[in-house]
Amino acid sequence: MGINKRLTWWEPEFGEKEAKAAYEVVKSGYVNEGKVSIKLSNEIKKLLKVNFAIAAPNGTLSLFLALKAVGVGIGDEVIIPSLSFIATASAVTLVGAKPVFCEISNDDCNILPEKIKSLISNKTKAIIPVHINGRNANLKEIMNIAKIYGISVVEDAAQALGSKFQEESLGTIANVGVISLAPTKIITSGQGGLILTNDQKLYDTIIKLKDHGRLIRSWNYHPEIGFNFKYNDILAAIALVQLKKLSERLNKAKIDYTQYSEGLEEINEIEFFKTNFEDGNVPLWVDIKFEGNRERFIEYMDSKNITCRPFWPPIHTQKGYEKFCKAQQFPNTEKIASKSLWLPSGPGKTKLDIEKVIKEVKRYFKK
Repeated sequence: MGINKRLTWWEPEFGEKEAKAAYEVVKSGYVNEGKVSIKLSNEIKKLLKVNFAIAAPNGTLSLFLALKAVGVGIGDEVIIPSLSFIATASAVTLVGAKPVFCEISNDDCNILPEKIKSLISNKTKAIIPVHINGRNANLKEIMNIAKIYGISVVEDAAQALGSKFQEESLGTIANVGVISLAPTKIITSGQGGLILTNDQKLYDTIIKLKDHGRLIRSWNYHPEIGFNFKYNDILAAIALVQLKKLSERLNKAKIDYTQYSEGLEEINEIEFFKTNFEDGNVPLWVDIKFEGNRERFIEYMDSKNITCRPFWPPIHTQKGYEKFCKAQQFPNTEKIASKSLWLPSGPGKTKLDIEKVIKEVKRYFKK
């Protein structure tokens, strides 16, 4: 990292191996979803110890397919956290359902199970717990609630590939789960998603939904209505190379998070979210709760060639989603969204890079 080069919030890291893998697929002449995509699915199955893994174009469409597979449709309701990347809500609206927003925990940003019951109606078909930044939502309680009311649980584990809770990989515990391979994830193929399930019927349904109604690709025979949500072997080849780096990157993510938390421990205005390292959680990004003028801090860091990114706005405040929660109050969500941010991290950040960020944070507060 050059002395004047900007320290970005996050950036993907590719090399010659990814380029060569993509080139080999192009050279083969077969760039559709084929044997390389199948190999990726098989590697993910082995890694996460799940019966089925299905590749899709991106995380949002993976959530759509998961919701569609568990029977969510037009006029139904799906309970989601009020703070997440907007894709969680986008998938719900894409399937024709209504997102019902639920308050989050002030400790870890995850959906609060005790708030879910009051939101369940006769239209509720599913709950989507989002494992924010690799921290597990309380799936035990959520799945107990879902069982009582006869509704499905779809894990949004977009930010949690490789993160676990008590030896189980996030995304593999509920009815169905989803992983993202977007550029801001621990491994990436540019875009991409993975749908995970242990249920044969759900697997069959998802395969038919993503490939024009076909369970087996037979020439021009489409026994059901389906769509074209196939992945492709160019992206799969890149993902396979990245996957070999997963263990190293997970370990680095924990080291980086620890370096930040120890380095900034003395700053009273900064608080780190509760993360269950002992249970297997791995934070994808380095997120903090910030007391003070966040925008002024971001401007200061920007002047030092360091990019810090503010949290997402609450989904219920985004245009198009405001109408779904006119009378609800989300004090935790609104406080966290207005006070939290991400510090620079990622595969390409060195120990010295992080030391530089820590030093500038300390200088800011001394001023």
